[in-house]
This record gives sequence, C-alpha cells and structure tokens, in this order.
Amino acid sequence: MFMNHMGVPILTNPSWFLVKDKVDLQNAARKVGLRVPQDTPGRYPKIAEYADACGALKLDYDSICHTNDEVQKRIAYLQEDQERFGVMVQDYIIGTECSAMVIEMGDAVVALNHLRYVFPSDTPAERYTSDVYVIEVNGIPVVFYPVGNRLGDDLVIEQTLSGGHGALMDVMLATKLMQQHKNKGQCRKLTTLFDTMAPRYNEVWETSGLRDLQIFFAANCDFHGSVLDLGCSTGGFAEVLNEQGLRSKMYGIGLSSGMQQPIRIGPVEGLVMTADEVDHIVCFGVLNFLHPILFNAVFARMFMLARRSITVSIDDLTPDLIKLHAAAHGELLSVNHVKAVEDFGVPTGWKLVHKKQGKMFTSPSMGVDVHGYGMRFERA
Repeated sequence: MFMNHMGVPILTNPSWFLVKDKVDLQNAARKVGLRVPQDTPGRYPKIAEYADACGALKLDYDSICHTNDEVQKRIAYLQEDQERFGVMVQDYIIGTECSAMVIEMGDAVVALNHLRYVFPSDTPAERYTSDVYVIEVNGIPVVFYPVGNRLGDDLVIEQTLSGGHGALMDVMLATKLMQQHKNKGQCRKLTTLFDTMAPRYNEVWETSGLRDLQIFFAANCDFHGSVLDLGCSTGGFAEVLNEQGLRSKMYGIGLSSGMQQPIRIGPVEGLVMTADEVDHIVCFGVLNFLHPILFNAVFARMFMLARRSITVSIDDLTPDLIKLHAAAHGELLSVNHVKAVEDFGVPTGWKLVHKKQGKMFTSPSMGVDVHGYGMRFERA
C-alpha cells in the first residue's frame, strides 16, 4: 500500500516491487539469512524456468531436468521467448511445499493460514530435506478471482480469514488509514474524553449495565489463562474476574494513561495488530468509537489472535443518540456496529454462544440510556 506521485492511495504493491524478478526476490531473501535454492554443479535434478514471468508460464513436468543435456534442451525451449523473459536454473528441492500470503495489518506483517501442496503419488520421495527453502516470492497473490475458484489464495481468505474478502479489503484500507494517521484526530479526542472521565469512571461503571454484563460473562464463561482487554479503562473487568475467584493473566490496551497501569497506551486499532496471541479477548464500551473500516479490521484481527474466546459489547446506538453525541462531543465519532457484526457473521471454526441484550450504561455526559448487546464467541 502506497501513495502514487499524485497523492492517491493505492492498495497494491508499488511498481518498483512488481518489476523485480525471481532472482531479485531470492537475493533479498538470502540477504536476511533465508535459504534459497542454488545451482550446484553436478547436482540433479534441476529446474529450469522463467525468471521474470508469472502464472507458471511454460512450467510443466519437463521443467525438471535430470541431466545437463535436459537442462540445455529446456533452456533452448524457454529462450524461444528470450526477448520477453530471462531464464533461471536451480537445484530442484524435493520435499514438502507450502505457501502463505503475507499482509500488512497496521504496523504488523501477518502471515495468513498456509497451504500445503499435495503432489501425485508417483512423485519421487528420495532426498527429502529437513531444511527450509524460500523457492519463490509472488508479488501478485491469486485473490479476487471469480467466486467459487479453488486456485488457492482466494480459498484461504474465504475459509480461514474471519470476515472473508470484505474483511481483507477493510484490513488493507484500515492499514492505509493508520499509516496516513487519518485516525489521529479521533484518537486525540478520545484520549481527552477518557482523561476527563478517569477520576469518576469507577463511580459510573459501578452502577452501569456494562458491569452487570461483565459479571454475567465472568460467572457463566471460562476465562482461565491469558486475557487481552481492549479499551481496559480502570481495569474493571479484571476486578470482576477477581470477584469470581478467577486469576487470569491480564493484558490491557487503552488510550488514557489516567485509567490503568500497566497497560499499552495507544489506539486499539493500532496496538491490537501487533499484539500476541492470548486465550481470550474482551472489549467493552469501546468498539462504537471505531470508524466502520477500522472496526472490521479490528474484529478480524481479534479472531486471529484469540485461541479460545472473544467477548464484546456492541452499542445499539439510535440515530437520535448519535446526534446527541455529536452535539455533546463535536466531531468525536460514534457508530452503531450492530449490522456490521451481523454482516461479518460467525467465522468458520467459531460459534456464538451468548448474545445478551440490555442496557449498557447511562451516558454521563448526555444523561441518556445506551442499550446494546453482549456477545460471546468461542472456538467450535
């Protein structure tokens, strides 16, 4: 993702990257210590292929050569298009072959679920290697092809990325927004709001429906292990867990240093991208402040990081309430994400075990009751 010379954001690899051939990319891998195939004298089989073509052009079983004569014959065949493509010859690595798409998510670089290729049963099994080689870096993944294709990359997104292709687009858009600091103004306003609320936050929270919701989940759900609390405020949920006799290992992310320490201070949408895997992720009273694109990206990332469960509150804000919020807080964004959660759906491998409707809290600044849903997802 980058800006072109006219300042227009482009959600793809830049041209300077796309013009690099396989040799360039393998050299880059070698520079950071990764193992790539060599052209070892006298070692066979070898593979002869184009160095700067895509789509496995002219790649077939005859590309694998077992003698020097076969190598020379194959090179001559490929050089029929010499004006268009260069040719590379390398040792043919026999072993398990896998691939994985790598995407930017905020400041993180994340590998999606990998694919393992299954070869015909008569494929030679001798000389399998326990070493790991980088065979190829493909700058153009096979994505957004016609619906129903089984070419590989689309299949991974469709079946393993929570939120599917829609979430992938929002992840790319969210990353661009964060890289350009488009969320900076919203973060600044939120920080000011929560810094102001910090001294009296516990008083509001103690009598809120949000605390009742947290008590319900703590009493009826398993939170053993590690818990990441997004927008952890003063640590109220950790207190609720302690009241239930649970001693989970808590981690927090929050905007306001006046709320709780020790936590990671910064925007949820940015810090969740670089967070480590945990057993459980919770997020109460925060998601409504995310732009719709950022919300979908954060939601998708939560499902990638949580090993066992995700528990969230979703405010069902009415249009009138959103107008009141705008009047009270100016340009501070507040969004109803109920439909977004419905459209996101329940990801493959997960189940929705609780959807509890009720009053979340009474807004301390507007004096208006806010209703919504508490939702608990668990690994199926």
